[in-house]
Parts: sequence; C-alpha cells; structure tokens
Amino acid sequence: MIEWNKVTEKPDKMYKILGQNLLDQRNKINDLESNLQTTSSELNAARTRQDQANSKIAGYEKDIEALEEKLVQFEALTKEHATLQQQYAQTSEELSQVKGQIAQITQTVEDTTGKITELSNTNIDLTKKLEFSNAQAGEFNTKMLEAQKQVEELSKQNSGLKELNTQYTAQIAELEQSASKVNELEQKITQQETVLKEKTLAADEFEAKLKELEPPVPDVSSYELDSRVTCPMCNGTEIKDIEDKSKVLSYVGHMPMYARKHQCKKCGYEWQ
Repeated sequence: MIEWNKVTEKPDKMYKILGQNLLDQRNKINDLESNLQTTSSELNAARTRQDQANSKIAGYEKDIEALEEKLVQFEALTKEHATLQQQYAQTSEELSQVKGQIAQITQTVEDTTGKITELSNTNIDLTKKLEFSNAQAGEFNTKMLEAQKQVEELSKQNSGLKELNTQYTAQIAELEQSASKVNELEQKITQQETVLKEKTLAADEFEAKLKELEPPVPDVSSYELDSRVTCPMCNGTEIKDIEDKSKVLSYVGHMPMYARKHQCKKCGYEWQ
C-alpha cells in the first residue's frame, strides 16, 4: 500500500510500486475522464437547448407586446365605434323627424292638390294658396335631398364599422395563437429542466460509484526488494507480469479484471 502521507511530505522522492498497479490506476482515470467528458457534453447540449428556448420565449414576448399595442389601438377604435354608433342613433332620430315632416308636407300637398282640383276656377286668393303650396313643395324637395345625403353618409359609416369589426376578429385570433405558442414553449422548458436535473443526478451517482470502485493501493513496505523472481526453465531474471485472460477475477462495469501471471523475457515460459 502506498503511504500517501509520506508522498505528500516528500513529493520529489522516488517510491517503488508495481508498474501494473500504476497502469490499472491510469486506465481507471482515463475511463473516468472519458465518462465525465461525455456527461459534460450532454449537460452543455442541454444548456444550449435551454438557451435556444429562452431566446424563442424572448421573441414571443416581443410579439405579445406588439399584440398588446394592437389591442390598445383596437380599444381606441372600439371607443370610436361607440361614438359613431351614438352619432348614427342621433342621425336616425333626425331622419325619423324628417320623414315625419315629409309625411306632413305630403299630406299638405295632397290637400292642396285636392283644393286646386275643386277650386280651379276660384279667385286670386286660391291662386295665392296654390303658389304657397308650390313653395312648400320646393322646400320639401330640398329637405328630401338633404335626407338622402344623410342616409348615404350613414351607409358609409356603417361600412367602416363592419371593417373595424373584421380587424378586431383577426386580432383576437392572432392573440389566441400567440398564447397557445407560449404555453407550448413553457411545457418544453419544463421538460428540458427535468431532463437536466435527471442527468445531473446521474452524474453525481456515477462519481459516487467510481469512488466506491477505486481499488486499494497495495502495501509495498513488506516486500523484500532484494529477492528476484527467476524462470524455472532457464533461471533467467528478466521476468514480466502479464494478464492471464483465462482467469477472470471480477468486473468493473462491463470491463473484466483478469488474474496475473509471470513470463520470462528470455525463453518465453509462462507460470503462475
């Protein structure tokens, strides 16, 4: 086992440890760094998607502000519409009055025409009455023309009101579509936040498991440094340790951990 306290006190000092242990530690560190890099990439991708969603939300918020401005304009048009309706009602009352006057004048003309028929051979007084009646008929025609003009103006105003109603309906439909899009974006953001939390928890659990799987460091203090392994075939001292892939000791995740055996560099003989 490595005495880490001594290593910390004298980091520049040379320490003896089996090379295979160092290789195992390096492989595990490389695996950990690879897994952490993958998890970091996934987290960065999730953050990128969240930034894109936030950008879209900002765009929709601007659209909502524009629609709110249109809504204010529409409310102003609605007030104007109410004013025009009041004017229309007043004009309708005036038109009714004019029609009453026309009816009265028409009745007067009819009475006068009857009298002219009955008193065609009467004196100058009846002729003057006839002239008076003709003058009243002229005034009636003038009022009739004015009434027709008022009716035409009311028709134009009514057409304008119809256009305003059409615009209002279209703006309401746009507002409803924008609200639906905002709701969809909020749901997507909620889902992405949930995925991000799950991946963060998975990364924490993965780091905890890696700490649990760290192998104990062997104690080399009891080794006899002067003793050497020799080959039983040729008595050679150049020996190396290799993996015995016929014996699986355990698994780290999906990675098998093999037993070790000796191999002579001189004659190639292998033994346990």
